[in-house]
Amino acid sequence: DHSGASGALLKENPGIRILVHKRSSYYVKNFAKIVGGAQMVFRKELVKGFGRADPVPPENVVSLNDGDEIDLGDRVLKVIHTPGHSPDNICILDWKEGTLFTGDLACLHYPDLNHVYIPAGSPPLFELNDEKASLSVLENLQVEEILTPHFGPAGVTVREFIDRSMNAIDETRKKIKDMFLQRLEFQHMIERLRADIIRASGRPEEEIPEFLRDVYLREMLKAGLMGFLAFMLEYAPYPRGFTTEGTVQTVQAVQTVQRA
Repeated sequence: DHSGASGALLKENPGIRILVHKRSSYYVKNFAKIVGGAQMVFRKELVKGFGRADPVPPENVVSLNDGDEIDLGDRVLKVIHTPGHSPDNICILDWKEGTLFTGDLACLHYPDLNHVYIPAGSPPLFELNDEKASLSVLENLQVEEILTPHFGPAGVTVREFIDRSMNAIDETRKKIKDMFLQRLEFQHMIERLRADIIRASGRPEEEIPEFLRDVYLREMLKAGLMGFLAFMLEYAPYPRGFTTEGTVQTVQAVQTVQRA
């Protein structure tokens, strides 16, 4: 996730090293394994927009463990293993600047949605309890700024970031459980979650950028809903692999329960 352009960067500079958690190292060398999973979850036009994901030669891949340090000369970065969204997620702490790069541990939050926190479950890898435990690890870090991939600076303290993320996860889990017990169809669940987010943003729907509102938000919620349901229904027991087959099994399991 967020690493598919590595091969393209290497074509520009073959000497680049790609540093990933040890559980990711196999997959950056074999991107086809996870591209197939993305194709199972997201709409074709969205996957097409991701572009090509060329494999990374093994000699360019460096495996990281929790607590490792990356010496950049004028600063040292610390690796913090934070599983949850996926078993391989890491945060990077820049000691010098007091900046934390969260990877996908964080909830999604977009300026155009007034930074409403949206949990990001990743089928078939999402593990909610690990996600919350990883968020708690951040509490004792000396951090001045939090940077997230979806999207940008969090603009809050570590304590507020943890609290808002935890609340969003718990509230989303409750909503999904309630909708499931009401036997709502999968697509109806997505639409209800989407409506709740737009309402919470306080913005008129017509003022939200069309692609974010009508395509991207639905696709992110679909993936998140699959991840939450897979965890809650225990259809894909942990540990799960980064495989197309794993994603297919999650999708099929959710659809089977929905039809029951």
